[in-house]
Order: sequence, then C-alpha cells, then structure tokens
Amino acid sequence: MVASVTSFGLTFGVPEDGDIDEFLNSSFGEFNGFVPVSIHEQFIRNNLFQAPTVPEPGSLALLGLGLAGLGLARRRRA
Repeated sequence: MVASVTSFGLTFGVPEDGDIDEFLNSSFGEFNGFVPVSIHEQFIRNNLFQAPTVPEPGSLALLGLGLAGLGLARRRRA
C-alpha cells in the first residue's frame, strides 16, 4: 500500500549547509514535499481501472514518423 508520493525534493548539496551528505536521497537536512495518496483516491481509481482506449489515427501517424526518423538516422550512422 502506498501512503504518499514524494512531490519534490531540495538539497543544498554540501554538508556545511545542513545536509548530511551530498546526494538528494531524502536524508537529514533536505526539504521534501509529500502528497498523500488518500486525497487522490477517486482520481486514481477512475483512471486505473479504465478499459483500454484506442489511439487516434494522428497519434499513430506521429509515432510512425518518429520511428521512421529514428530508422533513417540509425541507417545514416552505419
């Protein structure tokens, strides 16, 4: 069960400024914002259990053009 999701994290990156280490890892001295999942329960349920939808033709065409572009770029490098 998920209780909350980290919305943002902020570190100053140096131990002299209050952080215990140099990494953004939710350690002591970092500021974090959490969003409780319970307040968005209805939104999650509505979107998680939907029937799969069919993409619009324009989306499929854009996907095809993107894949064709990747194929051409790869062919030029080889």
